[in-house]
Amino acid sequence: MQRTRSLSLAPPPPVHASFDRFRSAHQLPMRPARALQPAARGGQVLYEAYKAASRAAAPAVLLWRRLRGLEHASRWPERLGRPSAARPRPGSPLVWFHAVSLGEGMAALPVVRHCARVHPGLSVLLTTTTLSSFEVIKDLLPDGVIHQFAPLDCPEAIDSFIGHWKPSLVLLMESELWPNLIISAAEKGVAVALLNARMSLKSFNRWSAPLGLPLVSLMLSKLSLVVPLVTTIVVQIANLIFMYNYFSHHSFFLFVAEYYSGCSFPVATYTTRDPPFCWRFKIWCA
Repeated sequence: MQRTRSLSLAPPPPVHASFDRFRSAHQLPMRPARALQPAARGGQVLYEAYKAASRAAAPAVLLWRRLRGLEHASRWPERLGRPSAARPRPGSPLVWFHAVSLGEGMAALPVVRHCARVHPGLSVLLTTTTLSSFEVIKDLLPDGVIHQFAPLDCPEAIDSFIGHWKPSLVLLMESELWPNLIISAAEKGVAVALLNARMSLKSFNRWSAPLGLPLVSLMLSKLSLVVPLVTTIVVQIANLIFMYNYFSHHSFFLFVAEYYSGCSFPVATYTTRDPPFCWRFKIWCA
């Protein structure tokens, strides 16, 4: 069994000069400041269009999945953001982990267990999408950890879900990037982190297509923390943001990956504004 260890992330000092060196070393494009406003408008226009399309498609998608037996027989309303459990300890911090399938769920379990053990006052919520992940993970969760099926990525479901659970931090596993979830959470002041981040070259090329790039850049600029599988993932994410110049967006944190001794993946070391909620807790490295 691979040895695990806890790694505490201490917030670094401001690094604007360090970031400039990083950007130059990796040839990241940077548009003039005057280009920011058209870029921001383009991303927002596409986001509004995505919200309308996802709102219209959600009922049909859910019906199709239910007819194919892909949804839980009695808990499918959770996919519309309707909770089947009460929020524990109202007013206390709650961390929301989201893992779409069994693989991501198993990768999240060490972090979930660590949070539940080290921070007993912290409420922990885990959402999954597939039935197979639910059937396996439900018996592996620590006592007190809540499981729900993830809401569909449409505005009403996401807003209802966040409104009920009121998370302080959202931790997405690997490549679970959904515009409504990420942007809505960030707009409500919730820090959003991406753990074990991965992005294939095919995904990078698809996401950098001109038609959807403004929305992708806007979405990725809302991330507060990126913990990548390999250093190049951070460079890819930074490139997607810089292609449409969202670096100046007030809510964007850039984290540059560096290897730490004894840790099996890179962790974040750079930020561009005050530390978010997630700095108060430890990241569990598996």
